[in-house]
Amino acid sequence: MQQKKVAVRSINWNMVRNRLIYIQEGVNTLKKLSRLSDAGLTSNLSDVASRDLLENLGEDATDLVQHYLSEWLSGSFGESVWAHLSGQASEVKIATHSVLNAIRDPAKYVTEKGISLTRWVDNLIQNLDWFTTKLNEVLVNVGTESLSYQGFKVLNPDRLPDTVVKSLLDGIDFLVALFKKRGLKKVLDQNLKSFIFSLRRGDTALARYYPTEQQIQVFLDVLTTKDSRFFEDWVKDAFVHEMGHHIHMFLMPSQARREWDSGWLPVEQAQQARKKLLQEVTTVTAEDRRRYWGLLVKTRGVLSQMGLKGLDRMKAHAWLSRPYYSSGSLVTKSNLKWSPEGLDATLVLRAPAEMAKLHGYDPTDLKEMSFHLDRLKRDLRVLGPEASIDFPVLNRTEVQNYVKEDKQVEEAIEALQIPSEYGKTNVLEDFAETFTAFMHDPSKLSPTARFRIQRAFALSGLYGKEFLRQAKNSS
Repeated sequence: MQQKKVAVRSINWNMVRNRLIYIQEGVNTLKKLSRLSDAGLTSNLSDVASRDLLENLGEDATDLVQHYLSEWLSGSFGESVWAHLSGQASEVKIATHSVLNAIRDPAKYVTEKGISLTRWVDNLIQNLDWFTTKLNEVLVNVGTESLSYQGFKVLNPDRLPDTVVKSLLDGIDFLVALFKKRGLKKVLDQNLKSFIFSLRRGDTALARYYPTEQQIQVFLDVLTTKDSRFFEDWVKDAFVHEMGHHIHMFLMPSQARREWDSGWLPVEQAQQARKKLLQEVTTVTAEDRRRYWGLLVKTRGVLSQMGLKGLDRMKAHAWLSRPYYSSGSLVTKSNLKWSPEGLDATLVLRAPAEMAKLHGYDPTDLKEMSFHLDRLKRDLRVLGPEASIDFPVLNRTEVQNYVKEDKQVEEAIEALQIPSEYGKTNVLEDFAETFTAFMHDPSKLSPTARFRIQRAFALSGLYGKEFLRQAKNSS
């Protein structure tokens, strides 16, 4: 995926180390005090500074594991490791509160429970010892921030463990070996400078390519995502896919790129047609409202006799669901039938004599009748300042159900015979996916997809001949 660069928010490892040092110093202080009697402990732990120390021990433990290091721990070692450490951090916090409660209310927490303050403190020390030991065992695996590998600079801002980095470096080994095997090593040497290995950062992509830096960023999820599209795992797929983006956008001459991109012209035309259709479908125009009003007058307000079907029925329902002045819908939620409020509002159409009797005027009084009809027309935006304005239909579910019958876009995409669903996203992903499939095994591409990429390479000059040679050799 080639997109705007994802900001790397690296963990502040100095802060992590300082927090751990602070916790360890707190443990040492508590161990010295634990030799005292309950009275001595109470005296030494009752001042503000000591209470702050206890509060901070619990807060620091939970903050480290549940916030600062949560992604790093779960991503690098799995959810179970993070869950165990997170649970133990919570136990530390509970234990600190127990000590504080025993100091503040000894009658309840010491006398009544029969647990001495010394035992409460010992329990806290045991929890802290276990927590710091286990966390330190994990933190010794913090990886190096950068390294040089296969002639590329590898950045590891999240300090992923060496075992994780090794798995991602295997992807670089594969990429280099594959391009070397295809006689295309110079494509890498001249067009790729560095890699970034990162944790997940609220993004769905497994990897990204940044053309300005000539850099590929790979996210940790690439190691655990199942069902790769072409090669045996996603690490391999991701590296080749991102190089495909670079070849498409920067190595291919403009004529070759235009040739490839031209395959998407029918798709874009179909998308524009769908956009126009959506606009038509999602709008009740002024003309629509005048037409529906004419039918209402003609049928004397009998909705079932208006003869509306499909899109017209959907639009009429939306129109009557949102009258201008009325406080509620004039029709029921799911059907084109009058609601109680609709029956009241349209009485002048359905039963003019009853309307005249209700309001105390002569049913032959055309002026009075016209007044009530005009009021309804204003409510329905057929008369007044909004009578010439088009209004959107807000029921998106109905709109999508109607539009899904239009298959132009899907048919145009299917005609390209793109080798994966993800490749159908847009022209950029189409090339990257087709290129990945081509590098995996050109003979497995569909005839259309193979012709398209061979045609693009034939016009590419510098590197195109090498790619075409691979296609020929695989036949």
